Amino acid sequence: PPPPPGLQNAGGDDVWAWPVGRRRERWAAWGAFIHKDGVDELHGLADRADRTRGELERLERDVDAEVLRAARVVGLTTTSVAKRRDLLRLVGSEVLVCEEAAEVLEAHVLAAVSARTRHIVLIGDHEQLRPGTAVHRLAVEHKLDVSLFERLVKNGVASTMLTTQRRMRPGISRLVREIYPDLLDHASVAERPHVRGVAKDVFFVSHQNAENPGQASKQNPHEAALVAATARYLIRGPPRYGEGNVTVLATYVAQVGALRRRLEAAGLPNVRVSSVDNFQGEENDVILLSLVRNDGKGDDARRRGGEGTIGFLSTSNRVCVALTRARNGLFVFGNAGLLSAKSKLWRSALADLKASDALGAALPITPRFRDGDAGVRGVASADEIESVLENVGELPPFERPEKEG
Repeated sequence: PPPPPGLQNAGGDDVWAWPVGRRRERWAAWGAFIHKDGVDELHGLADRADRTRGELERLERDVDAEVLRAARVVGLTTTSVAKRRDLLRLVGSEVLVCEEAAEVLEAHVLAAVSARTRHIVLIGDHEQLRPGTAVHRLAVEHKLDVSLFERLVKNGVASTMLTTQRRMRPGISRLVREIYPDLLDHASVAERPHVRGVAKDVFFVSHQNAENPGQASKQNPHEAALVAATARYLIRGPPRYGEGNVTVLATYVAQVGALRRRLEAAGLPNVRVSSVDNFQGEENDVILLSLVRNDGKGDDARRRGGEGTIGFLSTSNRVCVALTRARNGLFVFGNAGLLSAKSKLWRSALADLKASDALGAALPITPRFRDGDAGVRGVASADEIESVLENVGELPPFERPEKEG
């Protein structure tokens, strides 16, 4: 290219006759000019691209809005609502329905409200898990985890509560009467099949094997072994449940990992193992629930005083989710004395279990060692379940069904 303006004939036409210092100076100035010219051109192209992109997005938004206006119902996640507010403004829906509203942050619901919104319908259950927050301190100090749904209900805004449940057998639904005092059972749940191979459809196995101390996420090795062995008995022992019909829940992530490793080692990698929080909204035929927290002391709650803690297990929302996932059978493993001492909700549930003879130190199973044998045997450890499996035989891994019909 020709020299930039102002640099022609700077010191004569023969640049090689210039002193080295002057050549370097002119080379730097010429390079800076070319660079600036290129940057200016690039900025102009970028501005043009932005305008073109904006125009294209506007055209696409107008086309999308035209399509959506013809629809009777438009479904989006709350994240999509925040991202597509301009589109929704063009659509101008007058009715907003938010499902699982008790799990949605208030700000996310408000982001879906437009100037044309005339009616908001919130559907959810504020007695179950609250919305998650990225910063836990904001939930603790500023109640950021209180949904708009919960705030409205607790402030007396008119609401309707569904009172009839169609999931759990009555022996399970009774455990949450402290939370849902008006809950009724539909007639169909009384016909739920009994759990095969266990004398009780609902049972709390209370033990005094302490959790591992000093960990951020708690773990209880004894309980993990017992729960994994129980799953193995239900699936590969006489009950012959499919792996998809049994779910193992734990209240702490570390325990979830420990349970998953034990089940994989036992040849049961397809059994669903989940934290309670991640299983909200789901259900299964049989639930094995590992509560983890255990101070290693006896069941006499009156001797505990201020000792021991149950952490997350004192949160009614989390307890509600944990106890309401099972359809046919629920088997809980923990320390009944500690729970009774620290929680009114657990005290009520355990009292109901005790009255039903569904609380004890050993799970009452009916392994049927021989045809016609209906004897009940209590098992309180993984070793005892292993002994039962050795006596009654175990389904080979390649023969076990993944899920019953």
